Amino acid sequence: MTEIVVGIDGTVASASALTWARMIADRLSARLVVVGVVDVDIASVMSAEYTEAHARAVESLLDDAKAATTGTVVETRRAFGRVVSELVAQAKDASVLVVGSDKTGVISGIIHGTIPLKVADSTESPLVVVPAAWKESLGPIVVGVDDTTDNAAITFAAEMARALTTDLLLVNVWGVAPLVFADPLQLKRLTAELRAAGRLVLDTVHAELANSHPSVVVTKQLVEGDPSVGVLTTVRATAGTRLVVVGTRRLSPLSSLLLGSVGHDLLMNMPCPVAIVPPTRKEL
Repeated sequence: MTEIVVGIDGTVASASALTWARMIADRLSARLVVVGVVDVDIASVMSAEYTEAHARAVESLLDDAKAATTGTVVETRRAFGRVVSELVAQAKDASVLVVGSDKTGVISGIIHGTIPLKVADSTESPLVVVPAAWKESLGPIVVGVDDTTDNAAITFAAEMARALTTDLLLVNVWGVAPLVFADPLQLKRLTAELRAAGRLVLDTVHAELANSHPSVVVTKQLVEGDPSVGVLTTVRATAGTRLVVVGTRRLSPLSSLLLGSVGHDLLMNMPCPVAIVPPTRKEL
């Protein structure tokens, strides 16, 4: 049976993550595993009484989560350790790991904003980050593609589109480095080459999906600009985007699409859930 793992901690963000994870588990007829972590980093600087109270609070959260997910095959797990490493370990055999994010304030941004980035850098399973303010929508799934995008991300996006019975929008973002602006002829030639390369990528992926996922309606969009900004702008202009999917290449802590302050904004401030898919993943 497919396994969806979701981490909860009692925050609004984790409640949104649990709701999203339950929806996906229902659509996939999957087992939902709800994980609460007793944080040893907190326990190390607090009293034994506090640690025991924290453990009891986590257990209560898990009981409440199970009671709120009637109709779904649910398993709860209370883990002791560091939050990031425990979530990654609990999801090692999962098809999807789900966590929440909250950027509503400075403190919440520091606490809940960095954990998804750290998890994304370590997990071997696809990670879905659900914003605290998430509400279910009926729009398409958006996946960023270029000539280095691993097929796992594209396949994951197509399978999610099929599970949610929604369209899939392929987005390729191209741009010209500012250094070539001094040569108008070079700029014109390079612009034409990049546009053609982007269209070729979109056409190639579209043709492959027509064979592998014929029931999914796939559309294409070519966008000029920075990759992260281009995807973010496209999503904000697309009504009701359900999920944004990006791939990683493991050549650096995160793929070039996610590195830097702009990439952090893409992951943490997207108005919809974001899936980060490593090259090797479990089948849905």
